[in-house]
Amino acid sequence: MNDYYSVLGLSERRADAKLDLADVRKAYHRALLQHHPDKLSGGHRQEARPKAVGERFSIDQITNAFDTLKDPSAKSDYDRKLALVQRSTLSGNGDQEDARFFSGLDTVDLDDLDFDDSTQTWRRSCRCGHEEGFVVTEDDLESAASVGELVIGCRGCSLWLKILFQAAPVEDGTAEGDDIMSVKADINNWTSGAEAGH
Repeated sequence: MNDYYSVLGLSERRADAKLDLADVRKAYHRALLQHHPDKLSGGHRQEARPKAVGERFSIDQITNAFDTLKDPSAKSDYDRKLALVQRSTLSGNGDQEDARFFSGLDTVDLDDLDFDDSTQTWRRSCRCGHEEGFVVTEDDLESAASVGELVIGCRGCSLWLKILFQAAPVEDGTAEGDDIMSVKADINNWTSGAEAGH
């Protein structure tokens, strides 16, 4: 999970109640200049480069951080989720799946993805430009059928997609996995009725 305070260079001010919109906006502009791809290429001043290796952030990450931290309601919600993740990580207890928080999460319906008959997969391009950023298989859907939603990450960036779906019902209202049993029951009823009539 990206720490939006770190993305904007505000790690030391995470718990600062005096952190206001002007501070967040100033940090946003500084982060944009620091992490802009043109500033990171050769021939530019050293201060434009990230201070530590692995400390690069995309423009999308910086924008998401700013959009969240500039809005008091969104910031409060984010702070609560961040505290939950940190508490879960530090304690080593709890269900990591419940504590997971995804930044850059879009929610879509399975019907919004393109189905590829040749591979029997659902696909969707990502806004990062990856043509097959999100790929879902039948096995993925079966493993999440009880929940009715699946969260997958893009193959090319840090964005996530929550896919909502329902197990396909059979004509008698049972779930798709029960259709073989339904057919067997119908055959047994039909054959026993035919035997009784003779």
